[in-house]
Amino acid sequence: MLRKVLEEAKKQHYSRLIAKSNNKIKTKWNTIRRERKSTFSGTVSPPILVNDEKLEDPTNVANAFISFFIKITEHLNIQQMGKGDAISVLKDSFPGNFPSIKIISNTETEIKCIIPFL
Repeated sequence: MLRKVLEEAKKQHYSRLIAKSNNKIKTKWNTIRRERKSTFSGTVSPPILVNDEKLEDPTNVANAFISFFIKITEHLNIQQMGKGDAISVLKDSFPGNFPSIKIISNTETEIKCIIPFL
C-alpha cells in the first residue's frame, strides 16, 4: 500500500515539474535520468574488438569501420557480375520472373529540382 502511495506522489510531483517547465523535453529527460540514477553526459562510443585489439578511441573506431567497409566492397567486386549494371545484379541475385524496370536518365537540372524535396 505504501509503495502505491509513494509511486502516485512521485508521479504527481514529476507531472507538476513538467507542467511548470519552459523546456518540457529537457525536464522529462532529466526526470528519466534521475529515476534511472544515470550520470551519463555526452556521447560515448562503446569499444570494439578488431584483430584481438580493443579500440576505444572514437577516431580509431571510425577508421576501423571505414577499413572494414572498404574491404567488403573490394570482396563484393560487383563489377565482375554480368555487365556490372543494376539490372544485371538484380537478375543474378533474384533468379526467376523479375518485372521489367526501365531506367530513365535525369538531367542535372531535374536532380537539383528534386533534392530540396528529399
